[in-house]
Amino acid sequence: MFAVLLTPEYYKMRLAYTIFVTLLLVLNSCTKDVFEVTILEETGLENASSNEMELFKLINDHRIAIGKNSLVFNSETYIAASEHSAYMVSQGKLSHDNFNLRASKIEKKTKAKNVSENVAKEYVTNEATLEAWLKSPKHKKNIEGNYTHSALSIKQDVEGNYYFTQIFFN
Repeated sequence: MFAVLLTPEYYKMRLAYTIFVTLLLVLNSCTKDVFEVTILEETGLENASSNEMELFKLINDHRIAIGKNSLVFNSETYIAASEHSAYMVSQGKLSHDNFNLRASKIEKKTKAKNVSENVAKEYVTNEATLEAWLKSPKHKKNIEGNYTHSALSIKQDVEGNYYFTQIFFN
């Protein structure tokens, strides 16, 4: 049987190590939070969910990969996209209902020249949604179009089905 004697130096080193690791974790997590908050404030994403931000990033990653500009997230357009996703949830169906009214409001608020929209329903992952949109010529044209701004909204109905609306403009 072994006996281990723990000296005061051992406890001091253990305490110093614990403090160091704790500070490292706290500083690292705080830095990340501050960085994320700054990005949100600069881009208008403060109202978007993490799921919406993830899909928006995937779309921008695709655009960058094909040599297009990144889309700037627009808060005014986010409201319109969110309202439309909620409308589709309430109707229980995919639609572009009232698109001309949405587009007209966006044009007035943002001075947009062109407005387009992608919608989707029931995809379980953001990757699956993007993949489906890229397989559709009309949706792909919007994603890869000469737009400068966008917003997207994802809403879920009581059965767990997701409804997606992405609005683009320039």
